[in-house]
Amino acid sequence: MRKPVSQKGLGNIPNTISKTMRSIRALVRIAIKNDDFPKEAYPFADYKIKNFDPVLTSRDYLEPEDLLKVEQLLSPEKIGCLTVGEIKATKRFLFACYTGLRFSDVNELNRKKHLFAKWVLNPSTNKTTYRQYLELRMAKTDQPVLIPLIDKALEIIQESEGDQIFERISNQKVNKHLKEINRKAELNIMSSKELSND
Repeated sequence: MRKPVSQKGLGNIPNTISKTMRSIRALVRIAIKNDDFPKEAYPFADYKIKNFDPVLTSRDYLEPEDLLKVEQLLSPEKIGCLTVGEIKATKRFLFACYTGLRFSDVNELNRKKHLFAKWVLNPSTNKTTYRQYLELRMAKTDQPVLIPLIDKALEIIQESEGDQIFERISNQKVNKHLKEINRKAELNIMSSKELSND
């Protein structure tokens, strides 16, 4: 994470590294709780995550309750307030949130090229589960990534037709829809850069 992009790293600042490691730690704890990861192999037992003063920026981020408000726009009670374009942009935005993918990567997702599945053995329970995941190279960094898909992300994929998971659309057009989604979800914080991230 510290290595510059020129050396095939991510070029992250210490604060970003700290946030990333906290996210990974949280996911490992969830995996242990769900018996998907052996408790005795907990990798953070002797690894302390450093605290850094947050870097002030003008960019806003969604809290979990804000994301829930966006999800609720697709409920039968509220979906009628969205245009067809806004529905597509909402699904695309939520998918980006569920997977951590940038706009450019979401735009290029192809069912045949990027969507895979396999049986995964849980060593602590000795049970196998069928997991679907995305495998691709990030457009911005050219780094290979493998992203396990949660049920909400899979639902969005299953709603799409054809090999192209999302229709190719300009960043500018999606940003226009996001402004309306922001207003209709009554967030007043969602930046048009939240999804683009390029």
